[in-house]
Amino acid sequence: MSYFDISHAARKALKAIDESELEKCIDKCLYEEQSYYLQDFRLYDCGPYVMQQFFCFEKAVTTLRISKSSKKREAARYTALKAGRDLAAAISHMRAGVSEVEAEEVAFSVDEQNFPPTTFSERLSVRISYHWRTEKSADWQFGSITFSYLAKEQPSYFSAVPARKISSARQKQTKQENLYRDWEHLKAICKESVHRYLKEGRDGSLIPKTFTVKSLHNFGANFWDRTET
Repeated sequence: MSYFDISHAARKALKAIDESELEKCIDKCLYEEQSYYLQDFRLYDCGPYVMQQFFCFEKAVTTLRISKSSKKREAARYTALKAGRDLAAAISHMRAGVSEVEAEEVAFSVDEQNFPPTTFSERLSVRISYHWRTEKSADWQFGSITFSYLAKEQPSYFSAVPARKISSARQKQTKQENLYRDWEHLKAICKESVHRYLKEGRDGSLIPKTFTVKSLHNFGANFWDRTET
């Protein structure tokens, strides 16, 4: 898992959590079949991953509370116990991630301030900014790289033929939605690529100004094979 997208608000909330107290509170929630005891931990501020696990725990505790028969309660208790363990593990995992990110930021940081255009064309691009230094006492050096990608519409051989002809407006809307998804994915893999490059201790000055992405697979934005040949 990449942690560099953890927001500063989520970092603050995660760092404030006492994990031993959290586990005690989870046990109390399970014993009393109420989840509101966790409110003081501000789990809603801890990012989408923790929030998802918290929702699962709340749902499991509610199901346990409303279950009547012994068979249903046994199954619900097992689910709630597992959800509690998953929640505690998610928070522990993300707290470790915060420590990792903050250790990295002594040496480098990667950022992107890309807002989607009003209308997308097949030629997509994102700009990734970064700064790095060779040692803690050195001055920061800054740079950026612009990634470009030519989106090609892929034919679908398995989609059912619509009963009525799709309007031109609907076709344009669908195309824009597909291009937006491609742009979001492009942005993610490009940021991950620059992050991975700097995390491996490579020279930030060798990052090119531009790079053409040929494929949107996870390593499609890896630019350094060309910078080092």
